[in-house]
Amino acid sequence: MAIEVPPDFGRDIRRGAAPEIGAWVDGAMPFRAETVRGYLTGLHQQYVADLAAKEGSRPVPPVVETRFVYNQDFKSIFAMVPGTIAMLLAFMPAMLMAVGVVREKELGSIVNLYVTPVTRLEFLLGKQLPYVILCLISFLTLVVMAVFLFGVTLKGSFWVLLLGALLYVTAMTGYGLVISAFTRTQIAALFVA
Repeated sequence: MAIEVPPDFGRDIRRGAAPEIGAWVDGAMPFRAETVRGYLTGLHQQYVADLAAKEGSRPVPPVVETRFVYNQDFKSIFAMVPGTIAMLLAFMPAMLMAVGVVREKELGSIVNLYVTPVTRLEFLLGKQLPYVILCLISFLTLVVMAVFLFGVTLKGSFWVLLLGALLYVTAMTGYGLVISAFTRTQIAALFVA
């Protein structure tokens, strides 16, 4: 929250004019913004009542005008949908990767890969790339749904967002690989991931 007090605020009060101040509240978290707005309204009413009691006059009811710079309709969907996409990108790649590799350990099919003449890098890329591609397809589907189904607009470059998602998904699948190295059962991999 930021409070903007104009330069002539004190002079306007002494003259008996109705001074204006600006209170800027971040609307990205609607519940918190509404709470802050309630506190500001209460503080303003208390200030006006104290000023009227000091001067012996009747308090003038405050005029509060709300204007939203971001999220003008005060809809929580603009915060929830991107947050859900980020949360799914955090959980899905790591869980899929960890459970997939641990399942191969449980079935014993991973032993076949140990005896093949592939390098460690080829093994890791062979395990990781399908999950990276699958999760990027999921990300693109979620973005399309966010835009066309929920009406959330994309701000900035789509390609930068896609690059960030690629790096994030790659890191999370790497995290899933680390989990699969230390767990022996799929249930344990699910709980750790």
